Amino acid sequence: MKYCANLVLDKVILSTLSTDLCMRHGAALATGELVLALHRCNYVLSNDLDAAVQALKYFVPAYLRPADDKVIRDITSMYLEELSDSNVAVRRGSALALGVLSSHFLAKAWKDVLYSFLVPVLLRKTLKIRMLRHELMLSKD
Repeated sequence: MKYCANLVLDKVILSTLSTDLCMRHGAALATGELVLALHRCNYVLSNDLDAAVQALKYFVPAYLRPADDKVIRDITSMYLEELSDSNVAVRRGSALALGVLSSHFLAKAWKDVLYSFLVPVLLRKTLKIRMLRHELMLSKD
C-alpha cells in the first residue's frame, strides 16, 4: 500500500499535467481510483489531504465550470453526506473541499451547506448548556 500511496500516486498525479488530453483524463481517473482503493483499505493520506484540497480549488473551475445543475447538486451532496462519515479524515477532507468550491457551486446549495456546518455546532452548544444546567441542579441538592 505504501508503494502505491507514495510512488505510484505521485507519478499518476504528475501525468494529470500532461499536454495530451487522453493522458490527463486517464491520469485523473487513475488518481481517483487509487485514492478510493487506499481509502477502502483504511490507508490515510493525511499529509496529502491539504494538497488534494488545494488541487481541487484549481480542478473544479478548470474541468467542471460548464457543469449543469445536476452535476453541481451531485458533487455538493457527496461532500455534504461525507460530513457525517465515521472517519475523521473523510469529514475533514469533505469540509475542506466544500470550503474551496467556487461560488458557482455553492450558490446552488448554500442553505444545505450552512445547515450541514451549523447544526452540529448548535447541537454541541445545546448539549453543553444542558449538561451545565444538570450540573447546576445537582450542585444545588
